[in-house]
Formats: sequence, structure tokens, C-alpha cells
Amino acid sequence: MSLYGVCYDCGKHATLRYKPDVALDDQPRPSVCNVCRSRREERMIEQFREDRAVSPYVPRTPDEGDYE
Repeated sequence: MSLYGVCYDCGKHATLRYKPDVALDDQPRPSVCNVCRSRREERMIEQFREDRAVSPYVPRTPDEGDYE
């Protein structure tokens, strides 16, 4: 579904889309333009790729120097 209106993020008039980082059930209607939606997607990917703590129970891989 698309809707023409004012983008929630940048304030420009554009065809609106749903936010990728918010559950569809929590969005009553599309609210961001395509450019802002793409930025949100990029931020989601960057956050996913950031180093995260790994449980000590996860086996090490050969590139971590545990194997010889």
C-alpha cells in the first residue's frame, strides 16, 4: 500500500512507505518516503553487522587461533 503525504523523517511531500524497522502491526499507515526508508534499512544492516558479544559456549573457529 502506498499513500501520498508528508514524510515523517524528512518532511518532504512524497509517496510514503512503511518503516522497515517497525513492525507492520505497529504502523497504522505508511509514513516515510523511499529515501528515508532506504536510510533506515542501511542503519539496520549496519547495526546487525556491528560486533556483538559471543557466548563463551560457542566453539571457536580456526581463524580465531584456537586450532593449530
